[in-house]
Amino acid sequence: MRRHRQRATPGSTLTSPEKSSGGDGYRPRWLLLLLLLLPQLAWSQATATDPGTLKQRAIDELIAQVEAEAGLEDQSREELLSQLKTAGGQLNAESAFLAEAAELNALIDSAGEKVNEFQRLVEEARKADPDADSLIPENASLSDIESQTSLLMAKRRTLAERRSELLEQMDSLPERTTATREELSDLQGRIDAADSTADIPSETLEQRVARAGNQADLQAWEAEKKLLEMKILSEPARDRVASAERAWLNRALADVDLEIETLVAAARNLRADANTLQLETTTALEEKLESDDPVLREFASNNRSLAERLQTTASDMEFALQQATDLQAELDYIEQDSH
Repeated sequence: MRRHRQRATPGSTLTSPEKSSGGDGYRPRWLLLLLLLLPQLAWSQATATDPGTLKQRAIDELIAQVEAEAGLEDQSREELLSQLKTAGGQLNAESAFLAEAAELNALIDSAGEKVNEFQRLVEEARKADPDADSLIPENASLSDIESQTSLLMAKRRTLAERRSELLEQMDSLPERTTATREELSDLQGRIDAADSTADIPSETLEQRVARAGNQADLQAWEAEKKLLEMKILSEPARDRVASAERAWLNRALADVDLEIETLVAAARNLRADANTLQLETTTALEEKLESDDPVLREFASNNRSLAERLQTTASDMEFALQQATDLQAELDYIEQDSH
């Protein structure tokens, strides 16, 4: 008897002679094919060659498959899990690179606003330009002035450190740009090599793990490439903002130096007044005790010597502080002049 080939008609389904659990005794051939291809179709969809398509969920699914695979030796299992852990790390790196690139892109967009803000601060400082006498609080004690001076000295160090940081960044710009271009060239070579191996088969578990690692590397490198490109593109904007901030820092440092100088002078005057009063009090006490007990006269004389020494020590301290302030100002001038 001749066996006729079954023809598909609308509404009908080609079947295989294989037995099934269904009532008709046959399993649709297309269903068998779909069941066989589903894992690979899902894998191909999760690891398309375009960067960004491999997600952590696919890595986690592969980890579960490796852990559940009974036919793997322990060493092979550990190696595959290590490869997948590295792939997950590359996906984390991809996210970090893209986030930093987005920040630089936002900086480009906001550069004009930042420059205007620093210029506004400089202009406000010029308009304020306080009188030196107004910097000393009314009825301020020596302790109050010394505390305020310490706070201003700390503020000055912070401002000076930030200015030095900006100067170093501006000086190193050519070298950084050259290094970035070299990194880009190296990255492009790795990306091209990864592209050439993108057709890794995915029939076995080992091949799927290898393909995931390759794709994760590619995505991380593509993201790093975007970051490096954004660094080069954002250099003019960052330079404009840095220049504007440096101008503001110069003004802020000048204002702080004026405040410190004023407070130091006020403290010097208060110390001098206190020492003068002590000397006058001691002299009056000596005159009063001229005909009294010699022990008391010696005590008054010792007080006078102590007051004189304190006055000399205070003068020496003020002189040393003034020298240190002048030296710092000279160093700042040299630093700025060199740039």
